[in-house]
Amino acid sequence: MVSTTEREVWLWDITHGELLQRFDTPPSAAKSLICSPDGKYLTAGIGSDMPTPFVSGIVVWHTSGAFYKTASVPDWVYTVRWQDNSRLIAGAGMPSGAEAAGTVYASPPMTRAKAFQLGVLIRWST
Repeated sequence: MVSTTEREVWLWDITHGELLQRFDTPPSAAKSLICSPDGKYLTAGIGSDMPTPFVSGIVVWHTSGAFYKTASVPDWVYTVRWQDNSRLIAGAGMPSGAEAAGTVYASPPMTRAKAFQLGVLIRWST
């Protein structure tokens, strides 16, 4: 997998060096990419000050390349992991020296709705 600064997400077959899929463009730069355990979905933690306005959260695609679901949070998502085939855990924050803060989010099991809400598990600040 690869994510570029131009907000492109591509899935590669690293054994053969072939591009398998280009995904619909996320609303901002991908900070973290991971496939679901069953291989059906690719998920990105996103967050960037470009493009304006500021956009952050999680994007889930089908491995066909089409958007599946999105969730917004107020901070950049730096890491995202699948808890199982239907639930996600995400770490977000805005590190800025003495004012660093962060939140760990969890998703409920996925449903057919395009958007989903992330619940707060842990919040901290310095």
